[in-house]
Amino acid sequence: MPGRFATMYSMALTALEFNCYQATLGASKVAPEKVALWHLPDKKNIDQAVTYGELRAEIHRVAFSLRQKGIGYGDKVLVLLPMSPALYSVMFAVAMVGASSVFVDPVGGAARLMAALGDAKPRAVFIPTGVARFFRLLPGVRDVPCVFFVNIDQSLFPGVPEDREICPVSPDDAISLVYTTGSTGAPKPVRRSHSDMLAMLAALNQHPAKHSEAVDLPMWPNLVFDALCHGRTCVIPAATSGRLALSSPDVLIGQMERCGVTMWIGPPGPLEKLLDEFEAHGSPRALQHIFVGGALVPPRVLRRAQNCLPLEGEAVAVYGSTEADPVATLSARDLVETPARVGVPIGRLHPNIRLRLVQPDVEASEWSGARDVVPGEVGEIWVTGPHVNTFLEPSDPGGHSTKMVDPTGVVWHRMGDLAWQDNQQCLFLMGRWAQRVQLAERVLDTIPVELTALEVAGVKRAALLGRNMEAWVVVEPTPHARLHEVQEALIRALEPFSVTRVVFHPQMPLDARHMSRIDLQSLTLDLPDDPPRLPPLASPPPFLEALRLYLRERFPLLQTLIGVLLMVATDGLATLALIDQPLHREVLPQMMIVVAIFIGVFFHLRVFDEHKDWAVDRVAFPERILSRGWVTLRQLRFLAAGVIVSEILLAATTSLVLLGWTLVLIAYSWLMLREFYVGDWLKRHLVMYGASHMAIISLMSLAAYGAILDALPWSVVSHLSGAQGFDATLHGVLPALASRVWHPGLLLFAGMNFCLIYSLEVARKIRTPELERPQVDTYSRRLGIPGALVLVLATQCSGLAMLALASSALHVPWGVFLWGGLTIAFVAVRYGMFYLNPTPAASKRLEATGALTLVNLNVALILFWGVFR
Repeated sequence: MPGRFATMYSMALTALEFNCYQATLGASKVAPEKVALWHLPDKKNIDQAVTYGELRAEIHRVAFSLRQKGIGYGDKVLVLLPMSPALYSVMFAVAMVGASSVFVDPVGGAARLMAALGDAKPRAVFIPTGVARFFRLLPGVRDVPCVFFVNIDQSLFPGVPEDREICPVSPDDAISLVYTTGSTGAPKPVRRSHSDMLAMLAALNQHPAKHSEAVDLPMWPNLVFDALCHGRTCVIPAATSGRLALSSPDVLIGQMERCGVTMWIGPPGPLEKLLDEFEAHGSPRALQHIFVGGALVPPRVLRRAQNCLPLEGEAVAVYGSTEADPVATLSARDLVETPARVGVPIGRLHPNIRLRLVQPDVEASEWSGARDVVPGEVGEIWVTGPHVNTFLEPSDPGGHSTKMVDPTGVVWHRMGDLAWQDNQQCLFLMGRWAQRVQLAERVLDTIPVELTALEVAGVKRAALLGRNMEAWVVVEPTPHARLHEVQEALIRALEPFSVTRVVFHPQMPLDARHMSRIDLQSLTLDLPDDPPRLPPLASPPPFLEALRLYLRERFPLLQTLIGVLLMVATDGLATLALIDQPLHREVLPQMMIVVAIFIGVFFHLRVFDEHKDWAVDRVAFPERILSRGWVTLRQLRFLAAGVIVSEILLAATTSLVLLGWTLVLIAYSWLMLREFYVGDWLKRHLVMYGASHMAIISLMSLAAYGAILDALPWSVVSHLSGAQGFDATLHGVLPALASRVWHPGLLLFAGMNFCLIYSLEVARKIRTPELERPQVDTYSRRLGIPGALVLVLATQCSGLAMLALASSALHVPWGVFLWGGLTIAFVAVRYGMFYLNPTPAASKRLEATGALTLVNLNVALILFWGVFR
């Protein structure tokens, strides 16, 4: 139902002027040569300009193309374009022909896109050519009658005529339909009419900073639209659509300098990255204003922003939502020191907004059930006004509770936030109603508790959670914080709030779009019922004793020695089996040297892992020797450096081939430490993460082949070139150190080793829910217990299949395969029993059970090649 204010706002307009395009850009007197948009095309380092004349011409060409396909009044057009000149050409053209643009939150993924497609049923869709192949696979896209694949860095429809006809619309006709994620994760449509949009544009434009000569850099697409509607020059940020937090501060600052940006608008997460750079190197010379919103804006962030601006500049916090933007604003100049318990100030109401603060203890289902709070008390924010969206799609189940109709017919929107108002009419935010924590004797609001926790040194982020009528404060510590000291300080600071427990978390999950808000739903799922507790403080033992305890815990020498002996023995015997040679006396010393080098490699890999995983492990596994501080990372670095030097010296005194392969292993282990410089991507794809790290096992097999062949007399191996598939360096492409290891049989055997070791890596990271730890990635968490168990068995079967393919070259008898197959079948039975009864005790035995295949196959091969052959 349209709001009365939106209707009154549009009463003076003619039918044609109801069209948002005609009322803004279509009627604008801005000079055609004025720059409308600056944008940074992909793989370019210079911003390109689009003038208002060029933008209008492009809009008219898109409008012509839409009408040619029969798209017009009342139709819906799905727009899947990133922030670009193409996006705004399409948005204005769709409005111009009387249709409505449909947008889907890109963070939601394909599943939510499909749900939104089914609900909106668009008649046309605009898709970038770069992802055309992917979207063609989606059934919902294939069902759209008209699909436009466009190159966003070029003119969309060059050579077509310009259509300047503007379709008359009524004030309540939709101009856009935005599917946001919503708190439940289901796509939630927010519909805006032409009159709603005009009212919102008017509300957004009331600050003096938004004058005609301003140059905006907004991080949100709708605020680029706002700038164009008011004739300002706008810079499109070089940021991934829907992933603002991944934007590079250096790139954004470069755009600000080149384009003369006077006003930056965006969420707190990206802003804090920019402020770090501003404080280190100075602000862009033209920057005068910063508007920050989209998430809670702590006063310290607003002060930092103000301090980075010139004296005449201003930083402003904006409070609002998709349905009501803006609701309130707060200038950094008006900030006063307030204690954390009073909440976060969000400023005074926008002049067009009316406010109710309603008692939050009763879920009012209708207007008559709502009661206003007395002045100074906390209540739920209800707002109404010309730019407050009052329309709700009928298909939104249960969503009608977000709207209330008063006796005069005015529709109010429920923000879902709790706040109180002081006698100066300033609002103070206290948190979300749905996130209040109910205790036996009181109710806790989230923001006062979290702000109090954030005041403690060593706390980076904090969240209040309710568990079984208890209040938990979950804390992400700063990198070098002493956890016991932080815990004691938090207990003292939070005593007035009846907080039961402080829980440390290595890295709080944040909202995917802005990385500014803690994702409480994911955090709740991530925490087990009894998260790890800090062990009691204890004096560390002497260094050698501490080192012994560390090695027993994280690098058991006997177990490592047995594993390396099995690996080198099978690699060596496989090499000799390939060339049909016995165990030469020259080979055994070489194999022992390889064993020593491999033990060193595994040790420095362990130390590299400790460094790479330190931020998570010190919180998730506080009971470990390293986490307790009995052994330090600095001490381990010193030991690892000595071990690496020993590896190099031992290899260098043995042979150049072994030295070369040792350097390859050290280089690859360095890439593993750096997570191949694509750590963010790898962490989102755990299977690829594990495979890329376990690939060093195959490299170690190749190193063993090369070392053993190099130890043999040349007369023994010289006949291998050609007939049996050997090519010393693949026709000169490979270096000499790789000579003679590239036989298909040896490569397949290295692949078998990779599969069997990787299966153990997967089995090691399968846990029941009781044993999962915060932020520790496991295959059971990513794939579910059934999927992880199947992955173990699939990799073991793949390893056995690779051995079968190499069997003729390596002279492997059928009995070995039978033995391996029976072992895998036994493992499958044991895993099936675990699946039916997944107990914590049984999950701890999964790795040992999975190791049976590796051990049995290696022992069988050693017995056959070393004894019976």
